[in-house]
Amino acid sequence: MPKTPKDLVEVEAYAHATEDSSKVEEAVRNILLESVRDKFKLEKAALRGHYGNPIIVYRGSIENVSEEFLLSLIRRMSSEDKASLKTSLDMHLGKHNILYLRFNKQEAYLGRLKLDQIDAICLRLKFKPHVFDRLPKLIESKEG
Repeated sequence: MPKTPKDLVEVEAYAHATEDSSKVEEAVRNILLESVRDKFKLEKAALRGHYGNPIIVYRGSIENVSEEFLLSLIRRMSSEDKASLKTSLDMHLGKHNILYLRFNKQEAYLGRLKLDQIDAICLRLKFKPHVFDRLPKLIESKEG
């Protein structure tokens, strides 16, 4: 009997030596839907950069999140970011219906979501296929 696909959200962010790691952790938590923040275990590991500089990597994941998580992200994005996401959606989708999003750390710390590609908080969202079939409509809708 085939397994039922699980909804999964994975987060990864890096705090470089020039950043306040507690602010990076808070920025990661600000992205999360309030109802899952307490259940979300964020692990941190210390790394060394190429020149020996300290880097802290934050990683976490949560299973069985609802479509509401995706909708909360879309709702908090600007209309420009929604339009950009919709037009470049194929670049954000990976194999097995995984949506890859990157958000600006500084904006996330302030409680806002801004798509960004450089030194960002990375999200990997895996939802059941019917959610991804509706993704363009969710981005356009009043719900999102």
